[in-house]
Amino acid sequence: MARGFLFLILLINLCTLFALDKVPYFQQKTDYTIHVTLNDTLHELDGILDLKYTNNASEAIDFIYFHLWPNAYSSEKTAYAKQQLEIGNKTFHYARMDQKGWIDGLDFQVDATEAKFEEDANHRDIIKLLLPEPLGPGESCRIQTPFHVKIPNSFSRLGHTKRGYQISQWYPKPAVLDKDGWHPMPYLDLGEFYSEFGSFDVSITLPKDYIVGATGNLQSADEASWLNELAKTKLGSDSLGAPYSTTHKTIRFTESRIHDFAWFASKDYRVKMGKTPLTNTGDTIETMALCYPESKAWDESISYLNDALLFYSKKYMNYPFKTCTAVEGALQAGGAMEYPTITVVGSTSNPYALEMMIMHEVGHNWFYGILGFNERDYPWMDEGLNSFSEGRYMKNKYPDLKAREMFGLGERLSRFLNMADFSYHELPELAYQVMAANNEDQAAGLKSTMYTSTNYGMMVYLKNQAVNNHLMQAMGEDSYDAMMQSFFNKWAFKHPQPIDYIAHLQEEAPLASQWYYNDLMQSTKRLDYKITKIKGNTVRVKNKGEIDAPIHLTIRSEKDTSFWTAGFSGEKTFLVNGPVTAALLFDSMCIAEFNPSNDRKGKHAKAIDFSHLQLINLNNKRQIGMLPMLAWNNYNGLMGGFIIHNPLLPAAHFEYTLAPFYGFKNNGLAGFIDAQYNFLPTSTHMLRKWSIVLNGQQFAYGSEQDQNYKKVRLGFNFNFGAPDKRNKNKATLYGGFQHSTNLDDILNHKTDVQMNDYLISSFDFKSNHTLEKKSAGIRLVGNNDFGRADATIAYSIEPAKKWKLSARLYGAAMLYQQDGLSSTYLPGLSSINGQNDF
Repeated sequence: MARGFLFLILLINLCTLFALDKVPYFQQKTDYTIHVTLNDTLHELDGILDLKYTNNASEAIDFIYFHLWPNAYSSEKTAYAKQQLEIGNKTFHYARMDQKGWIDGLDFQVDATEAKFEEDANHRDIIKLLLPEPLGPGESCRIQTPFHVKIPNSFSRLGHTKRGYQISQWYPKPAVLDKDGWHPMPYLDLGEFYSEFGSFDVSITLPKDYIVGATGNLQSADEASWLNELAKTKLGSDSLGAPYSTTHKTIRFTESRIHDFAWFASKDYRVKMGKTPLTNTGDTIETMALCYPESKAWDESISYLNDALLFYSKKYMNYPFKTCTAVEGALQAGGAMEYPTITVVGSTSNPYALEMMIMHEVGHNWFYGILGFNERDYPWMDEGLNSFSEGRYMKNKYPDLKAREMFGLGERLSRFLNMADFSYHELPELAYQVMAANNEDQAAGLKSTMYTSTNYGMMVYLKNQAVNNHLMQAMGEDSYDAMMQSFFNKWAFKHPQPIDYIAHLQEEAPLASQWYYNDLMQSTKRLDYKITKIKGNTVRVKNKGEIDAPIHLTIRSEKDTSFWTAGFSGEKTFLVNGPVTAALLFDSMCIAEFNPSNDRKGKHAKAIDFSHLQLINLNNKRQIGMLPMLAWNNYNGLMGGFIIHNPLLPAAHFEYTLAPFYGFKNNGLAGFIDAQYNFLPTSTHMLRKWSIVLNGQQFAYGSEQDQNYKKVRLGFNFNFGAPDKRNKNKATLYGGFQHSTNLDDILNHKTDVQMNDYLISSFDFKSNHTLEKKSAGIRLVGNNDFGRADATIAYSIEPAKKWKLSARLYGAAMLYQQDGLSSTYLPGLSSINGQNDF
């Protein structure tokens, strides 16, 4: 009976999957005409939407989901507001009502017939427009509505400041309907969009002295002439802070085969203009940059736009539009944001950083503009592929760019941190390793809403950059470019899904779908090859990880050789002509390898490096940090010594800090040592990391050389977290043995000081939400003489911006004790001098 039931369920599921797979590809079409007026006194928009919606599905539809994304700023209960708190940002939560924003005044008509709409039960920024009549396959309808937008302060993408307006995600917009169904989505900061292709004809009325940058082609001749004059004078309209103007202008922009429209306005912009011919076609692209007069980093912004357009056109597909613009704005959602033919960039004073942001956002005209991916569900297809392309551009143009140059670190500081020579192009690999070293990483191919705020940047952008670089290097750059070019030719101005991209990749690189997509993209499996042995003319390589990805091997011998070979499990031996002096895996390549420290073996493969402070683990060196230190206490007096340590990032399997000091007052040795060996479970269990921990210290308690307090503790530390990395609950379990000087003997000034032994265990729980924090802990300690338990519970809540409430409950009890036990071991509510803490 049970087997028959299970077989029936399986048969139904297979039939359902087969039916879904047979749904043919289609995409809807949306053609907009919008008239909008800006009121810069009240910070409001009043608009009229006129939308031609074409149903290309094989069935009739009787409703259309619409996004009303300005409503994301209407209260602290929206998905956007909740996400802001989750990532630790309280700015919007405490905003006044006059600082927030919304959209209202809607009055829909469909083909001149009144149409009702239903508000979504969970999201104020989603509605369902009910069509008066079903819209059949191949049919179009005309949807019209007025709308009013209260523009919020600049919290995310849509907003205003004293210097101007960022008008994005601002009009009623249909959700995508594809073969998988409807895709309504609330507005989010971390997590972008999915929209239908179509055309836009947008007329903007606003005070005359505003300079405007917008999606598409400017159709107003007088405005174009004025912008050209401003570009020649290199000045803005110089009316910052001017009162509300009664003189208005209306300017018009048009563009087709796009899926969004944004515009930006300021009275204070400086205008730059240029053009670049595409080498493949001879078409000329008009480029423009709008920035503030004091922003010197924008001096070469036109060349950044031009170079980006040429690079992406050469590698993937010719730029299909006539204009490309970059504007400076008060963006709060990341460093920059893309829209068709225009990008907005937040303030930066570093030219390298500005170029990187401009060219990255220009690149989204390909990985978002031409290939209309579902960014919310598959950010790896958009941000991931584009970040990889950004890395290609930067390495091609600036092969020797250092991380310190990108981040504006002074050379003296970067040398002190021993990162003066750390390449900017190695950053994606390092970012992945920092998170993976603590089992805090996530798969690179998840939905946007599944990431922690840190991993949204580390995995979606940086790990994806390293993973795709591995794929390109293994395929060969020319083969990779040809594969991508054919994909663009097939899917331009459509909505390819992951299955479409992987199927295309499978044709060009048949083995890649397993190690690239299933392993590196869809899991947290570790890629880790190791050179285990060099002998004579052989090199032995072992796969210590879980991924059989291709490897690149460089062998130094009488005749150096480098080659790619297919991935493997277990061990493999490679033969060359002549004795091998050294071997290197993935030499100078940025890939998502977990432990590259074992990639080099042989003569001169790794140089020993002593430096002040070792911040970053450099794979081609054996690093030891030695930082001179001074310290002082009452008995040792002034102490001089060193802190010796291994690199801090990423955390190594074996971490150590050794600090030997010499006390000039008692002429004795002092100091401490902290060392631990880390183990990282490779599963997704709640145990994130466990470590063997050794701590030791010696400091004087008297003026004689032998009057030293000594302590050695050996223990095990277990770190726990929920499988869902967004979960704020963390726990730590510790168990250890301590051997230390008897504190009673010191306090009683005994000459024959004894050593005591203790067993110690503790469990600590923390739940750190932005407005509410909870913690609890218990500690057990004892030996033959006593047993003691301490427990602490703490709670804090922040009900308002100006104040918060905190409470802490502490309790302790003796579980057993010998007669005459010293007060050193008894519970106490205070111990200012430390005498109750052995």
